[in-house]
Amino acid sequence: MRLFLNIISAMLIVLLLVGCATYKKKARDFMMAGEWEKAREMWVMALQDSPSDKECLQGKQQAEYEITNKYVVDTKRRRDAGDHLGALESAIKIHDLHLLWGSSMDPDVAKYFNGELTKLYPSYLKMVDSAVKQNFPLKASYDFKRYRPLFESIGDKQEMDGMDLAITQTGQSYCGAIKSGSLSLPFWRQFVAKFCNYFQMDISQYDSKAAKIGSVLISKLSTSTMVAMLSGIDEQAIKQHSVSAFRNSAWYHPQGVGDLEVDVVGSYGQSMSRGKESRTYEYYVKNPNTKKSELRYYNYKIDTVSQSMSLKLVAKYKLNGQKFSFQHKDSLEEESWSFPGYQAPNIDIDEQEEELTDKDSWLALQFKEYENKLSLSFKQAWVQEYCQTNSTDPSRNGMGEFVLKCMRGEDEMYSDLIDSWHLSHFGLPSKQAVELIGPYY
Repeated sequence: MRLFLNIISAMLIVLLLVGCATYKKKARDFMMAGEWEKAREMWVMALQDSPSDKECLQGKQQAEYEITNKYVVDTKRRRDAGDHLGALESAIKIHDLHLLWGSSMDPDVAKYFNGELTKLYPSYLKMVDSAVKQNFPLKASYDFKRYRPLFESIGDKQEMDGMDLAITQTGQSYCGAIKSGSLSLPFWRQFVAKFCNYFQMDISQYDSKAAKIGSVLISKLSTSTMVAMLSGIDEQAIKQHSVSAFRNSAWYHPQGVGDLEVDVVGSYGQSMSRGKESRTYEYYVKNPNTKKSELRYYNYKIDTVSQSMSLKLVAKYKLNGQKFSFQHKDSLEEESWSFPGYQAPNIDIDEQEEELTDKDSWLALQFKEYENKLSLSFKQAWVQEYCQTNSTDPSRNGMGEFVLKCMRGEDEMYSDLIDSWHLSHFGLPSKQAVELIGPYY
């Protein structure tokens, strides 16, 4: 037993050494090619096998030095070109990487980098102040918080705290401006609640209603009218997939009220038949007298099994008084054969077991596809209802209600419209707004 364990241990050590050597070779190749990020990844993999390997530790450190130096040079290049936002992006990349790595910067590089940050500091303040003066408190807050870690040690704390206060005050003022008329607009009201909460305003009257969003609020779904032609399949499975599709749609809200009835009709059929089929096997044998190969024939019978399944589901429902419907249908036809358990003399006929598709597995896939199509139908119904661009109210609040409703439908067709509205009123894209104040649609 001890000998066996020793052998296993030795084999594991060999495998570790081989793995480490492979990673080290790849790391060296990447270093030679100047692909520092990939080289660092390989050094890290090698260190997992050999944590104290001196070459790996030095290689990882060198790769991190080169990566840092690349972004420092890029920061200077962008600043010299007047691209201050690009310079800030390169600089924050350095900061984020060293946080991720858990390592400190080379002292000489850090000194040079801090010099670049000192030159960038006025541009950072100017960029944030410009957003405040344009009455874009969300953009000001986003930029201020994103790049502030770069200037914690070199910036004027009093100056930065003053900028933070100015952003908050602008946000509170803007909150007061957008409150007007928002109680009658559920989606805009939700946005106002999140926006004002972010800037620490008292909006309890909004919070109490902000959760109920959308003009159709439904919490449960029922299936009915299951016709006799669907007998033989699990009605509950159809209902569960219908509920799942609805609860993942824009129409659903857990605090909503009401019923959505989905009438599902259709048909299901299955058949199976067994039979026998004659076949001829051709093979060659060598004639011992003539030394030539001669063709021979062997007649035999196989057992066959044929199976067919078909499913059609038609779902109909009403949302906001409008009728919607869709259908899913699919069919399967397949055949399997097997050769009985005997063989002809001196020949080898492959046997094949019956491997037909399991009914429950096939239906499970069909129900999932039905759910996907129903989800798409719900999405199309939402987009048709709320994403039409002929809004009659061009005001900030009215367009806001339209845009935020449309966002909930998650239709990429309207992403440009959604972003342009956010940029126009808040100075930043919808994704960044959501990052700051949380989902509001």
